[in-house]
Amino acid sequence: MTAQEEIKQIAKDLVAYRITQIQFRRNSEKIERRKEEFKNLVNSNALQSGDQELNKFLMFAANIDDYTDDEVLQIGISSLK
Repeated sequence: MTAQEEIKQIAKDLVAYRITQIQFRRNSEKIERRKEEFKNLVNSNALQSGDQELNKFLMFAANIDDYTDDEVLQIGISSLK
């Protein structure tokens, strides 16, 4: 790879990285707006079902901010299987 090709690739990587940051921020803002609505809905028992695993997962998701990063990774990954 020539120096010019390498510089061009770095520029492309930087632009792609910035686009990813913008998309992540926008998605995060949408999720944050909906999180409180979801939490209220779950805590009102409006979504209760006969499936205890589903109920447990919904409560976990509704109260996700109450968990540590390690707990979210452990519980979240096992719940998404």
